Amino acid sequence: MDISDFEGATVTHDLNAPVPEDLSESYDLIFDGGTTEHIFDVAACMDNLNALLAPNGVISACSPGNNWFAHGFYQFGPELVYGYWKHGCGFDVLDCVMLPEMPRDKELKILDPAIKGVRPRMRGKMPSQRVYLYYEVRKGQHAHRWKRALQTDYVRKWRDYEVASDNDDGEFTKLRQTHAASSSNEGAIQ
Repeated sequence: MDISDFEGATVTHDLNAPVPEDLSESYDLIFDGGTTEHIFDVAACMDNLNALLAPNGVISACSPGNNWFAHGFYQFGPELVYGYWKHGCGFDVLDCVMLPEMPRDKELKILDPAIKGVRPRMRGKMPSQRVYLYYEVRKGQHAHRWKRALQTDYVRKWRDYEVASDNDDGEFTKLRQTHAASSSNEGAIQ
């Protein structure tokens, strides 16, 4: 799929706009090897990937993570994986790593920031070269279209404080409860 068939795409579509209904849940595997950073409306793009993916399907992505200045619109971090895919859409995270472009530096597994309530600490771990965010997520039985995605470490900090209204949909309250429950798994690093 691409916005144009200049590179041989068999399906042409602008991922800034909703995908046609006839493509809904059509794919068991979606590989993003460098597309999403070029789509200005990231929320629409990610929602489209969710819509295109069949139940139990997997999204495998290798996106710019650091030192990709001027490559596309965005560089992505682990909040895309955990704040959006896991907590915002209920997907299962199969893998999330910082993957350096050059093999001399090792990949670094990144765990859910909601578990510790702090952002991944990358000081001294981030190489000076370009780095990818590589992740795999599965559309499991609890997956859904997103209603709200919030930065995971803040959600944990907010759990004992007054927060903005849910607009009566209850999603933020459920998200806070999910984060509170996951905080009992304190054995994880990062």
